[in-house]
Amino acid sequence: MFDRILVPVDLTKRAKIGVDSAASLAGGGKVEIPLLHVIERIEYVDLDELKSLYDKLETTAKRYLSTLARRLPRKRITVIKTVLVGKRVNTIVDFAKKHETDLIILACQPTGPSSYGNFGAISNQVALRASCNVLLLK
Repeated sequence: MFDRILVPVDLTKRAKIGVDSAASLAGGGKVEIPLLHVIERIEYVDLDELKSLYDKLETTAKRYLSTLARRLPRKRITVIKTVLVGKRVNTIVDFAKKHETDLIILACQPTGPSSYGNFGAISNQVALRASCNVLLLK
């Protein structure tokens, strides 16, 4: 059903929910699952000024993406691990469009009654802006 399932992840344990769901949806078919982590760019600061910080963040993210990738069965699933620097929502939406993504799976933070209508959350913004299907997991 889906040829390419994008799973944007943060570096929390909740990321496993999205990865496991992508594996379930992949079933036995041939599927590409890009795992994407976006390092939020600090505005108004030149990237070169914080190069060592961004390098450390990238190393940590790559290590975690490798851990997450091991949760996916290798049979008929191609895993692509990508770390980018930018604005999270824009970067996720642009990546999905550029790579002709069929589905984006996002594990969103649990919410309670006081947070209903919080459309500022990254997951909600991606769901509103993406041109493909988006699955939000609590």
